[in-house]
Formats: sequence, structure tokens, C-alpha cells
Amino acid sequence: MELDRVGLLLRSPFLRGGQAEGGSRAVVDRNLRGRAQRADSWVRFSRLLRTENLTENLKSILDALDQWVELKGRHLPGSWAERMANLLERVGWPGDGVPDRRSWQAVQHLLELLQQFASLDRIGLPMSRSEAVSHLARQARETDFQVDRTESRVQVLGLLESAGQRFDSLWVMGLTDQTLPAPAAPNPFIPIALQVQHRMPHADADREYQFAHTSWQRLLGSAENIVASWPVSIEGAEPRPSPFLAGLPTLDADLAVSVRPHAVISAGGRPERLDDSAGNPLPPGRPFSGGTNLLKDQALCPFRAYLHQRLRAECLDEAEVGIDAMGRGNLVHLLLQYFWERMKTRDRLATQTPGPLASLLEELADRAIDSWQKRERVDLPPRQRRVEQQRLVRTGLAWIERELERPGFEVLAMEEQQEVAVGDLRLRVRADRIDMLEDGSRLVIDYKTGKPELDAWFDERVTEPQLPLYSLQISADRFAGAFFARVHCRRSDCDYLGVIRPEHAWDERRLARQEKKLAQMGHDSFQGLLEHWRTTLEGVANEFARGHAAVDPVDLDKSCRYCDGLPVCRLLEKLAQVETP
Repeated sequence: MELDRVGLLLRSPFLRGGQAEGGSRAVVDRNLRGRAQRADSWVRFSRLLRTENLTENLKSILDALDQWVELKGRHLPGSWAERMANLLERVGWPGDGVPDRRSWQAVQHLLELLQQFASLDRIGLPMSRSEAVSHLARQARETDFQVDRTESRVQVLGLLESAGQRFDSLWVMGLTDQTLPAPAAPNPFIPIALQVQHRMPHADADREYQFAHTSWQRLLGSAENIVASWPVSIEGAEPRPSPFLAGLPTLDADLAVSVRPHAVISAGGRPERLDDSAGNPLPPGRPFSGGTNLLKDQALCPFRAYLHQRLRAECLDEAEVGIDAMGRGNLVHLLLQYFWERMKTRDRLATQTPGPLASLLEELADRAIDSWQKRERVDLPPRQRRVEQQRLVRTGLAWIERELERPGFEVLAMEEQQEVAVGDLRLRVRADRIDMLEDGSRLVIDYKTGKPELDAWFDERVTEPQLPLYSLQISADRFAGAFFARVHCRRSDCDYLGVIRPEHAWDERRLARQEKKLAQMGHDSFQGLLEHWRTTLEGVANEFARGHAAVDPVDLDKSCRYCDGLPVCRLLEKLAQVETP
């Protein structure tokens, strides 16, 4: 069952309490998306939903749906129709309040369909619950529904609905050669010759023409004043008029100015242009809750930061099969955190033998999964849990081999959080790990299970600010360097990517690449890069504090490809207007 369908059910106004509790149910939907995998059944979704803070109305709806899903066996349509009607009553369909004319007629129409479905008992064919639902849904799709508007002077009808009626005036629209007559569309599962022989609907072009001719003659006799028209274009193509229009007098179709949309808009005067690129500045001295994502968003695009950090607007999470990439990354973080809590130093790691090391990782992988499940309030199926445990063990073994290539170190801190001042802001920063090297200097490490963007540290606006900002809190004489630790289940993909003082480098080739990169970006030394970080991060922080919120992405690909703010900033529409000649 799809998570999106569960979300539609939660937010439906057609269930008991749907309107009055719409806000709280939307929160439940958001929370569910943030922690649920793509479940394979309603039972799993129901279990997850019941861990949320639910209203009594929503609990009773879930109870009714749970009992409906538990129905087994094959029964006659009448029995299923009775149970469907009972389910609709228990969930409070069609919702609270008095329905309007259209809603009331739709309700009555569905009840009539249930009665028609129950009449299939005469056939005497029992069916399963899914077959019964599928049959009723198909019956509803194939049934025309036209709201009865007896008081309306204008009615919009289909071709079949107009049969036998008289009108004061009639406008027949959409008369192309593909609609009247319609092209033949024989049933692919029945021999065509048999369909033609028995004059079955849509069997051949001759029958479609005869049906269209009869319908057209009926329409011509149903009103004194008749207008027939066809569209100028359909999806960019110019359709041909129906052959039945040949010989009819033409009509000047110019509309009055008052009903031409473009003319009406133009008559309102020239549009006023308002360049609103700034929001309200932050009150001086008031702390602002936020982390380094604030600086990242501001560096990528000021409007993105204002949208996410000031307005707290964000899209709903998309459901993925199994554990998503973020969940797997969190599991790796937990595994390595627990591992270094036990191991402490590189020297102790070097004394471990493969067998006990693998057993330790299996134990810690189980612990990591338990912690993650408790935090996310999920319960992995046993088979999936075993797969994730094996993946964590392989990843841990691959990464440990890379750790052993380094000279001696001691893991000093993990998941350490600090509140730091940067420009006019105070932000919370967290380091995955801080190592103390043999001379007492500090190396800051951030685990990445994806591909880290090291070049972002050298950008003019530093679009990956977490490690640079944390590094600046360490005194210059004790700061050895900062690294992304790319952790992967394949050893060949495991690596350290970052910057380090030359005297602490353990790989000459890595140091040569670093010196070349610094020169390319205009930094004369390692210390020059640190000054670039400090100046840039303070400038970006002050921008945010002033309320600078212009739609100004630093790079369209980097800033906009995965941004959820595009429907709000409408940058793509603006660019399309510029490119249009």
C-alpha cells in the first residue's frame, strides 16, 4: 500500500472529524512520512499510525478499517454491499456538516450503485473482498454522473445524456473528425469479424458513422437555435472539423471584449513590479535556533534560507522502499560511535584479530539497529533487519582497514555539540568525531555515506559549512585539519577527503593534491584557507541576520536541482520567460 494513499485518507474531509481535525491529521501524515518505509500492507501502516497522538475520531476510523481488512473468504455481492455500507457509516462518510446539492446527489448515486451491486446475487458468484471492491470501483468509473440542476438555465451534458431532450438553444462543442464520428475501437479480446457480424459497439468504422449520423440528426432537431464548433488546436495540433459540419453556414466567432481573458486583464492597467528581496531582520540580541544548515541554505540561495529557516516551510518526505539513504547513514553513524566508544585508540584497534572484530561489529550493529528503531519508532521485519545488520558489518570492516592506514590517534569526542558565535548569529554545531593526534593536535571528522563535496569548502560562499565552522572553534595552534570520512561497504570507495596541515599529513600524494587545490583557488597556505572560512561564514551569517532573502542561487545545478522551494520562488518560470523570444 502506498504512503501517499494513506496520506490522502488521513487528510480526507469526507470522514468523521475530517474538517475539524484537518490540522492535527496533517501533522500525523507529516510525521508518518518522516519515519515510515513503504509498507506492504494496511496492517503495518495502522500499527505505525497508532504510535502517533490520535484523536478519538481517528482511532475509531482505524478500528473500522482494521476490521474491514481482516475480512476473509468469498461472499455474494449482496453480503459485500451490506458490509461496505456498514464501513462507510462507521468511518463517518460523507463527513461532517450538511452536504451541498452536488455532494448529496453523489452520495445518493453511490448508494444506488451499492444496490445495483447487491442485485448481482442473482448470478450467484461469490467473490473475495478485493474482487468486490474492484468491481464496485469499475462500476462507478463507467457510470455517467450528471448533477441535477433543475433550476439552472444552462446545462452541460454529454452526447448520450442529451438524448430525448429539447432545448431553447444548443451549442455543440468539440466537433472534430475524431469525435463525431469516433474512430473504430474493436475489443482486442473478441474476434473482429464476430464483433462486426453482431454490430457490437465500436466494432467498425461503418457502425461508428451510422451512430454519429443518427446522433447528429437528433441534435439538429432538438432546438431552434443551434451553434456547432470545433477547437482551433489540441495539444499543438490543428484538428479537422467533423464532416457533418460541411455545408452549414459559418458564424463570425469574434467574442465581445468583456469575455476575452487577455483583453480583460489588459484593460486593468499595466502590472506593477515589486522587487521584494528582503525579509524582516532578526531582532538584535535574540538567539536564533538553528544549525549549520542555516548557513548552507543562505550560501546556496538566500531565499531558500528564508523559506526553510525563517518560514519553516518544507516539502513532505517521499516514501522509499525499505530504509532510505538518511536512515542508512544514521545507522553507520551509530555503529562507528559505539565502535570507538569501545576501541578508543588506533593502537588498540591494531591488536584486534579478524574473528573477534567481526563478532564485535555484529553485536554493535544489532545495538545500532535497536537504537535507531527506538528513536524512529519503527520495527523492521526480521529478514530486513538481518540484511541491514550484514551491511553494517561489511561497512565497518571495510572502513576499519582504512583507519589502520593512519598513524596513531585517540578518539577524543563523538557527536559533540557546541553553541558557537558566527557574525551576528549563535548556532549549534556538531562534530561526528574529534581525534587527538600523537602531538596533541585535533583532527575534526564528519562521516559521509554518500559522495562528499570537498570543493564546497573552497567555494566563494562555502556551501558545506559544518566542518569549517566547527574547525574555527579550535585554537589555531591545536587544529590539525578537517576531513570527510567517506564510509562505504566497498573498501575501494572508503577514503578520507579534506585538508590537513602539512606537518600532520600521512599521505604525500594527498598532500600534493591539497597544495595544488589551494593554489588553484587562490589560497597561499592552509592558514589562508582558514581565514577564507572565517570571513565567508561571518558574511553569510550577517546576510541572514539582516533578512537578505533574494532569489539568487549561487549555481542553478547545485542550488536548485534538489530544492523543494522551486514552486514558491518560481525561478524556473522566470527563466522560461527570459528565454522565450
